[in-house]
Amino acid sequence: MLSSVLLSQSAYRVQAWKNGLGQTEEICRDSEEPYRWRVSLATLEASGPFSQFPNYDRSLVHLGTAPIHFKHGEKRKIVPPFTPYSFRGEDETSVEVNAPGLDFGLIVKRQAARGSIYTSRALEKEELQFPLPAQEHFLFCCTGSLEVFEPNSQRRWTLEPRDCLWVTRRGDTEYLNLRAQGLAARNAALWTVVHLNL
Repeated sequence: MLSSVLLSQSAYRVQAWKNGLGQTEEICRDSEEPYRWRVSLATLEASGPFSQFPNYDRSLVHLGTAPIHFKHGEKRKIVPPFTPYSFRGEDETSVEVNAPGLDFGLIVKRQAARGSIYTSRALEKEELQFPLPAQEHFLFCCTGSLEVFEPNSQRRWTLEPRDCLWVTRRGDTEYLNLRAQGLAARNAALWTVVHLNL
């Protein structure tokens, strides 16, 4: 069984960071408490520490124009824009930001779920396919515009920047095979999947 909902930025819930140094727009989260997964947006205005999330794994994609520098203790990592980066939520983490930019983030509870973010680009009329067998699926439009089609349900959606299509697949009887076509000259999207340890 497939269920779906198209989420727009006006519906995202604004929350303060745990460390009080910024704000997150929560796109959606798992209904369980404590949650097993959460998908969100955050604007990195300046360099500084990240909040810690013990027992969670985090993945981020920076949607700004310049690389960001991550520091985990003595370890450093330069991450280019539009490149997924993962780290442990309990690690002491800080970033150096050369220019403000938006971060797309996924957080999953370790041993309860695992997740990944994939980046996609498409020219006008170019098609993308997303056939991955997870339970939770999120297609986030970064730039441009996408027309999305799901063959099993025969449903169509149009995604504009910062829209997110959330599709849940319950059971193994239906195979999710979302197809998207770029409507603008250049289009960019993030495909996020969450596998639950049921």
